[in-house]
Amino acid sequence: MNNNNSITRFDRLATEIILDIFGYLSCNDIIYTFFYFNQRLNSILLHYRHCSNNFKSSITHFNFWQNYLPFIGSQIQCLTINTIDLSFPLNLFPNLKSIIISSPVPIDYEQIGCILESEQFNHLTSFKIKNKISNKVMSYEYSKQYERSLLKKIFSDENSLETFECLSELYVCSLQEIGNLVSNVNIHSLSLKSADCISAFSFLKYTPNLKIFNLIATTSYLRDKLDKDLNLSKIKLEKLYLTLKIDASDGIIGGKQFRLLTSLIKQFSSSLNRLSLNLTVIKIGAVDDIPFNGIQLQQQLLEPMIQLQQFYLYAKLWNHSIDIKNILSTFENQFWFDHNWSVGMHGNYLYTLPFHFDELNDFIDFDHIKSNDSKVLNYPWTWYHITSISFSSSSKLNLNLIKQLKMKMPNLMKLTFNSLPSLCFETIENSSISDNELHKIGTTLDSVTTVHFGGELMEDTKQWLFHMLPNLKHLVLSGTTQFFPLVDKRIERLTILNLYALSNVIKPDDVYFPNLQHVEIQFFLDSDLNLNKYAPYSVMEMLKSFEQTKTLLIHFYWCSEDGWYRISIADLSKLIAKLDMNEILNTFEMKHFYNFLQFIKREQ
Repeated sequence: MNNNNSITRFDRLATEIILDIFGYLSCNDIIYTFFYFNQRLNSILLHYRHCSNNFKSSITHFNFWQNYLPFIGSQIQCLTINTIDLSFPLNLFPNLKSIIISSPVPIDYEQIGCILESEQFNHLTSFKIKNKISNKVMSYEYSKQYERSLLKKIFSDENSLETFECLSELYVCSLQEIGNLVSNVNIHSLSLKSADCISAFSFLKYTPNLKIFNLIATTSYLRDKLDKDLNLSKIKLEKLYLTLKIDASDGIIGGKQFRLLTSLIKQFSSSLNRLSLNLTVIKIGAVDDIPFNGIQLQQQLLEPMIQLQQFYLYAKLWNHSIDIKNILSTFENQFWFDHNWSVGMHGNYLYTLPFHFDELNDFIDFDHIKSNDSKVLNYPWTWYHITSISFSSSSKLNLNLIKQLKMKMPNLMKLTFNSLPSLCFETIENSSISDNELHKIGTTLDSVTTVHFGGELMEDTKQWLFHMLPNLKHLVLSGTTQFFPLVDKRIERLTILNLYALSNVIKPDDVYFPNLQHVEIQFFLDSDLNLNKYAPYSVMEMLKSFEQTKTLLIHFYWCSEDGWYRISIADLSKLIAKLDMNEILNTFEMKHFYNFLQFIKREQ
């Protein structure tokens, strides 16, 4: 009997099928793979512009992009900059509508200035800065000067911005320091990270049509009263997301600060329909000598919010002897029932359920979570939004807990183990369970791609844990560089934090790291001798250890009794002068930026 093998060429598939396949690929992959493959695929890419309208700056295949971006740049509407510099001039993208800066290292204020002064900027509808902005001279006044320039360009009537996001901390603490801001009627969504909570709200006076405000406040204190001229009641804000990271009085918010916070939020009581409060970094103390509870939330904050439909809370309470049952009972009255708002607690953490934040801290297991409505704990969507959990030192990680995580947290992507004892990983009867057997009993966490180990934890980790993580791609290590062959074969990205001694760097055998593409190392020095001799030697050894990777990024810091801080540009220059550049440039291209060295594997 003859077997007739039928072969269908990809470029002869129906256009609808090709577009369906393109839906699973990034625009970069589509362009790099199929552009100029043949005339038909070219026509599809040029006609269906959504296939190539979202471009991410790339450090690989640089020559290809340099040659072909002039031909397709006019189709690109969204540019994501995830390299350490602006690899391509913005005039290659005449129809740009959105820029997202998401670099592995801080971006320079001067590069931000290039974007702000470009012809494309005033045509953007969205501008998002997701990583830190830094300056070469490490000067507070220098930073504030550039912040003034940035904010004046944003709060202006000359641009078309509808969305602005800056998650680099702003240090300008008053509008008087900036001066001459102009209302921007286009902005509907604003996200800021500010060193002063109150001042950040002041910018809303220049966004009269704002609907969404996301603020991460890192202030060292909360004032005792609002500024008299801070009247925001005319702003019809609909969604407010507030995260407080406050280091004051041992991180405790008391009665005055809580009333200030509620007074600020209640200015939007006539229009706000969604309120999200993330207060997990600080601790909420007693308000008017009464422990923080549901009655206080109801009376001092929520009752005046007449349009509020969605309320999300994640808070850490300050009390060494918390009575969970008593606190939960304060959420069991008609007000909470009418709004269908449930709450849960574990340890010192109090939160609304279903849980609407992406990270769950100090997790032990589901049995330790209590709620005023026990039914909500078993809803399939209660933990749907969680993408990352950090385990408590009391956790007992076993097969049963893994199975519950798989079922209740389908979008879980990251596991963090910080300072856990070896007993965290409970043994099982057969610790050498095969992958097939694990799949049969449904105990693999297929969604998890990142694991972070603190301290020397990895030494105590049971191998069966890695059988549970078939799609593990990113390994983060703190204080150790021990590798497991079982894990190494899957790792594509390796991050090593708090590396103090080169002896800690184990040279991985290439056999165990066939897929390793990106390595990032945080390297600490404690003397000039280390800078002049030890650091250059260490860099050369790291390049030998990871010579097969596409990129190696090294952060350099000084470490002293007073803390740690990044080395200066002058110090980095001294280090570079000691490197064997001839040997390096045979294999890598090198870029340096502030306290960073980046090595990029040369294309063959």
